[in-house]
Amino acid sequence: MPALLTHYCLALEVFGEDADEAAFVGSQGPDPFFFYGRLPWKKREDSKTVPSFGTLLHRIDPADFYAKLLMRASKSEDCAILKPYLEGLFLHYCLDRRAHPFIFYKSGQSTDPSKSHLYSISHMYYETFVDVLVARRYDLKKNPDECLELSEDKALAISRLFMETEEEAKIAGDLPLDAFSGGVKDYKTLERFLLSRHGVKKALITKVFGPASEPSALSYPSSVEKIPHIDFLNESHGLWRDPVSGEEHHTDFYELMKEAELDYASFKEAIDKAYEGEDVTSLLKGLTKGLNHDGTSEGALKTHFDLVWKVE
Repeated sequence: MPALLTHYCLALEVFGEDADEAAFVGSQGPDPFFFYGRLPWKKREDSKTVPSFGTLLHRIDPADFYAKLLMRASKSEDCAILKPYLEGLFLHYCLDRRAHPFIFYKSGQSTDPSKSHLYSISHMYYETFVDVLVARRYDLKKNPDECLELSEDKALAISRLFMETEEEAKIAGDLPLDAFSGGVKDYKTLERFLLSRHGVKKALITKVFGPASEPSALSYPSSVEKIPHIDFLNESHGLWRDPVSGEEHHTDFYELMKEAELDYASFKEAIDKAYEGEDVTSLLKGLTKGLNHDGTSEGALKTHFDLVWKVE
């Protein structure tokens, strides 16, 4: 992530409001995999394998796997359906890569397994506040679940693409055919369930599941004004550091979104070249520069933080 609404807003900026629905769902990247089988009242057999695959895609340099996706999609009978999705997917990566260092610097991370869950929740909380603010800036009126509208035929075509590409790449366990389509459905259902326009449902969710829980963290706050001392988007252009290198930055979140949009132009050229039959693996490796969705190299330790709230 960043969260759902932020990615949707950038997709609106880049693709326009009349873009194919697959492009908007593509702008959510591999995130739907995280939600496959996560509904307490709807169990799925592969509820561990599929979310783990989503996590893996975020941690590795995606150049090799995404190149395989592109080459397979370009030769598929569903190539016209798949291209808008892939354009959204690469836009998602561009924003993740730019925004995650800032978010990690503010929300923290730990290599201690006993603390990793708390920092993961901190990350989710931060992103929901960012989502509310960005959606307000773009005057987005859609409910979060409405940003995931996708016809069944398109969802299954994308699912088939991931399943077959994973079978070729063998980077994880076998994926079920509905890994992506089922993830989108579960993501939509969860967002609909967690939506709390006036804060009443969120208060109930927090009471039932606890404040340090994923449902509470993912449920949007009814107001960001309750904690005005936190500059969630760094609009004051204060100092923040890359959590791995310590490199200093003063960019605000909207500038990071603009940088992601500029990055995407090069990836769009790679998509077009793949659809013209070119092997773009080397080209993508040059564009990703070894950076994963977190904006770091795989396994890099994050040690620079300035937490906006107490986590432990």
